Amino acid sequence: MAERDAATPGLTPLTPPTPPTAQAQQPTEQPPPPPRRDNKAQSPRRDNKAQPPRRDNKAPRRQAPRRDGAREAPPRRAWTRLGADGADAFAVVSYNVLSQKLLEAHRELYAPWKDCDARRRSAATARELRGYRAALLCLQEVEPEFVDAATGAVARGAVCFAPSAPPRTDGCLVVWDSRTFRCREASALVLDAGEAKVNAAAVAALEHRGGAVLVVASAHLLFNPNRADLRLKQAVQLLAEVDRLRRAHAAAGVVLCGDLNASPGSAVYALLARGRVAAAALEERATAGATTREQPHAQSGHKGSGTASLPVYDASDAGGVLESPLGPLASAYAEPLGSLPSAAGEPAFTTYIGRGTKGAVDYVFHAGLRAVGRFELLPRWLLRQSDGLPAGALASDHMALVARFALPDGPRRRRADGPNKKPRGITR
Repeated sequence: MAERDAATPGLTPLTPPTPPTAQAQQPTEQPPPPPRRDNKAQSPRRDNKAQPPRRDNKAPRRQAPRRDGAREAPPRRAWTRLGADGADAFAVVSYNVLSQKLLEAHRELYAPWKDCDARRRSAATARELRGYRAALLCLQEVEPEFVDAATGAVARGAVCFAPSAPPRTDGCLVVWDSRTFRCREASALVLDAGEAKVNAAAVAALEHRGGAVLVVASAHLLFNPNRADLRLKQAVQLLAEVDRLRRAHAAAGVVLCGDLNASPGSAVYALLARGRVAAAALEERATAGATTREQPHAQSGHKGSGTASLPVYDASDAGGVLESPLGPLASAYAEPLGSLPSAAGEPAFTTYIGRGTKGAVDYVFHAGLRAVGRFELLPRWLLRQSDGLPAGALASDHMALVARFALPDGPRRRRADGPNKKPRGITR
């Protein structure tokens, strides 16, 4: 609330002494004496004009990110506690950071956002990532120039980078805190579904300092909304590689993150969340939902962020069933929504482009771990008010998914990942 400073009356200025009248000479101008010094500081004199109100540092409660630069702090996000934390708990971030080259190639989608400078975007994204204090980063659309900045966003970071196929230069990245994890094996996976549709995924088998081994994957599947069949084939390839590392290292848990370009009502989501899908989906090209409209959602759920309410993909099993080698995976952001199964209650939006896609396409799937908390995503009113993403300090057209996990029961040390508390969120 703006406050007005209290007006303090000033001092009457001192006047020079009058020369003596007894002398018959022309009065001479005398210099004014030095100002009187009191022990207390004197306030300056104020005139009668109204003083402008002093600005308060607090922003309005419903203020959208500005579009005039990326040097402000990102908006605060609500934290949801999902279970009891532990000394071995760690945070995971999944984030499509928006390739600079893709941004420049599609300026028409991001026209309202003026601050497209590569260095400022890189600095803003790195600052946001540092604020989450995560032990694991799973990033997509990472240009080689950003790898060092992403590595520096994690204490003693080490990386596995999987580049996409030419002509694209971006790729997927897994960054881990080497104080907490030790890499046993890393794989730069090429997701080639044929027809010159090639994407990438970075997969790593990481040993936690408590002894448990996790397989962590950062994936970016095909975007083309009219080729759901190829996207599903890429998901099958990804699951096969994660399963290979899981078996090779007797992994206790799996974290599969990324921009899957698939809605909660898609065959890809059904394969991951339910562990199976009709084999006929491998031949279905179309995918549900328009790319420039908000996907169906309920405004309730996820602490005001809204919840996706698309029907779960279903098809006849007459042609056979496609099963995941990992079985059903839990989603860190799924929550029940009325009569829908919990696997369908994803956030309403993980990407919100004013002139493009608006829906849930990013996920944090896991197995063998216990989710203990997460940051909720930004509410729809804020996304609309800012004319979509990027906006202000949010330098990507996606929002970061941040979840915190505890390891399953097993050999572990007393303290493995810093203080027993949730990530800080956002800091300047």
